[in-house]
Formats: sequence, structure tokens, C-alpha cells
Amino acid sequence: MPRRDVRDEIAALRRRRHNITPRELEAVARRAGWVLHNTEGGHATYVKEGYPFNLSIPLHDLNGWTALRILKSIEASLD
Repeated sequence: MPRRDVRDEIAALRRRRHNITPRELEAVARRAGWVLHNTEGGHATYVKEGYPFNLSIPLHDLNGWTALRILKSIEASLD
């Protein structure tokens, strides 16, 4: 089970979703157990053992909705 502070950090980022950098998303993903698989073009692809999907994080400017969807995917993988 992941540490509680990962969930708290996701909640804090969710509150300010219009001002999140790709580096912050990558850091949260790594703390949640995701491992960098590949970087191609403007996206970093992360994989997690036991999770059937990949996580793609754009390395350019994010809009709030994209950041929110990525945070929801990371949070769903914690369960």
C-alpha cells in the first residue's frame, strides 16, 4: 500500500490543477510506483507492474483538464 503522503500530494495538486508542471506530475507518478519506460517526442511514457495501461505525460504546457485526468489515473492505480 502506498504511503499516505502520495494521496495528500495528489489532492494538493488537484486543487491547483491549472498551475501544474509536467515535472510535478512525473514526480508524483514515480512516488506512486510508475517507472519511466520511454520518452519520445513531447511525451514520457510510464508503466506500472500489475496495471494494464500505460501513463503518458506530456512534457510541454498542460491545460488543467489534462493534468486532472493524469492525476485521476495515478490515483486510481494506488488502489
